[in-house]
Amino acid sequence: MCDSKGNAIPLSFDHKPQQQRERQRINKAGGLVTFNGVWRVAGILATSRALGDYPLKDKKYVIADPDILTFDLDDHDPMFLILASDGLWDTFKTC
Repeated sequence: MCDSKGNAIPLSFDHKPQQQRERQRINKAGGLVTFNGVWRVAGILATSRALGDYPLKDKKYVIADPDILTFDLDDHDPMFLILASDGLWDTFKTC
């Protein structure tokens, strides 16, 4: 989100297997997070939350449940919002 002063305000965060909270959740489900140049769930997937990837979802290593953040838009007076996947933010940085 870009507020009326031109400030970039992130409204979400990525779920990556290298994050301690995600690693703990995956390990608790019986899964494993490995590193071979990139952190991966079961040595396969570089994200820990997804809509597809059914073999990993069947075992509960990957889930689709988002963490939801809420904001009072009156507090930020947004000029615009950008809806994008984590692939965009892995490539471009906010101001």
